[in-house]
Amino acid sequence: METCTYTMTNGKNLLSRIKDKKTGLIVTSYPYTHFLLPDIKNSGIPIIILSDNIDKRLMSALAGLSNSYCMIKPIDYQKFGGLVMQYSGAKKGFSIV
Repeated sequence: METCTYTMTNGKNLLSRIKDKKTGLIVTSYPYTHFLLPDIKNSGIPIIILSDNIDKRLMSALAGLSNSYCMIKPIDYQKFGGLVMQYSGAKKGFSIV
């Protein structure tokens, strides 16, 4: 499997990669990229969301996602690394770790 790190400054490039099935894992920060979540929902692509806290808006956004994990900052880098290594085995629904 080819490994590629892709950094974006806006969502347009990522959305085109999602449509082309060229993305294997999305790591994003909430709420800064909340506008991307509706497009990611039906993609089936695993996503790790990093957030400062849990609120109603975040819980609402998570409820519609599958293959997703939410990590609350400060990040436990050992858990984060484990999630990245296992992203293809992400379960349905969401987990807060």
